[in-house]
Amino acid sequence: MVQKLKRTKVSILKAFQLFDTDGDGHLSRKEMADAIAKLGFDDLSLKEVECIIDSMDTDKNGQIEYKEFDFKLQRCGLKAQTTEETLVFNIIKTTQIGTANA
Repeated sequence: MVQKLKRTKVSILKAFQLFDTDGDGHLSRKEMADAIAKLGFDDLSLKEVECIIDSMDTDKNGQIEYKEFDFKLQRCGLKAQTTEETLVFNIIKTTQIGTANA
């Protein structure tokens, strides 16, 4: 999964937002299973998909929050932000600091 995301140059944040189809801020088991299938892993068994989901759901509440998703994918070598997202973040941060000092 990480290798496919790396090839598409999608950041962790963007991937999470794409996978979170109902926009509620966490990934349900169904959303995560759907995302795994959309990434082309339709040959995985249900047990293998459940194992992936369980490995990401570190607090075992049945949902994957962004912090869990981010932690797992960064440990696997995916960047949290693309270069463009980092640039935009830095511009916004600099603008906010400048506004706060004014």
